[in-house]
Amino acid sequence: METIRNLIKKILREVHGKQLSVDNFSEIVTKDILEKLKRDFDKINDGHVWEVISQTYTMEEIKEDTKLTLVKIKIDFKFSDQFNLSGNFLQNNTVLLDDDGYEVVIKLNLSTNNLENLFPSIYAFMSHELNHAFVHIKQIKGKSKAGTLNSANKLTKGELGVLFSKNPSLKEFSNMVYLSNPFEVQARVQQAAAELKHIAGVNANETINALLGYNPLRDAKLMIAYNLDNINKTDKETLDIFVKKFNDNIKLFSKEENPKIISETDKFFEYWLEVINLSGDKLAKKIFKLVADKHSIHEGFVYQQADAYYKIFGEYF
Repeated sequence: METIRNLIKKILREVHGKQLSVDNFSEIVTKDILEKLKRDFDKINDGHVWEVISQTYTMEEIKEDTKLTLVKIKIDFKFSDQFNLSGNFLQNNTVLLDDDGYEVVIKLNLSTNNLENLFPSIYAFMSHELNHAFVHIKQIKGKSKAGTLNSANKLTKGELGVLFSKNPSLKEFSNMVYLSNPFEVQARVQQAAAELKHIAGVNANETINALLGYNPLRDAKLMIAYNLDNINKTDKETLDIFVKKFNDNIKLFSKEENPKIISETDKFFEYWLEVINLSGDKLAKKIFKLVADKHSIHEGFVYQQADAYYKIFGEYF
């Protein structure tokens, strides 16, 4: 009976966007990182940047679910009074191993003067980046429109660097396209689930307010509120150049023979406005569902708490 209950619980939670194998493995990887740093701390606390490698092999159950065999964390550690934690999944370093599982590498930049109480921050970071690794492995052999979009957006931003520097509206738009990517939405759900473990809100409203201190829900709010006011103030020639380059790069990276593109500039931005707003809405609702689960209430009761609702959705509905 307990096994059935656990299985049902797993299915329900993963429907709402939280991949449990990634979540569980994130805890293990985080513990290994902290243990490695503590072992080396006497050597690396001199204020210089030290490269520390932490690696974790998956258990069979997690490997079967995620196809991950080994996770390497390349840590650039600096003893400093100014705290910083950043990094990313190094997609191009993914390697297929002899056991048909994958080795993945994640870069972690960490500056701190104290290794205590770091677990929640590193755990949330690892949940986000391991979700990227998990999704990447699932997409390696398939056609991934989300991967195509991410690559095209990144290359366009690089190729039109001068245009972006002179037109902040394009930089803002490109960032919104990045946030609306299904890979990024899913990773932020995973990260929000990790953050929730360490938030002690008395009720759903307090929990929502606390979550606004972290990227996932703030990003959802930004996407929901995004509009084309700044784009509409940008000259048409600049917008035409951007749209053509973006579409060319979609064709470059797409695995489809004739990928669908929108060539007309006005329709291009109108289409993406709808995608961005809806992606923010989807992300916020998934996070609200996680909050409802945390407080063992129906998600409708979360929406009824006006303070939390309007802080995220404003006049969107």
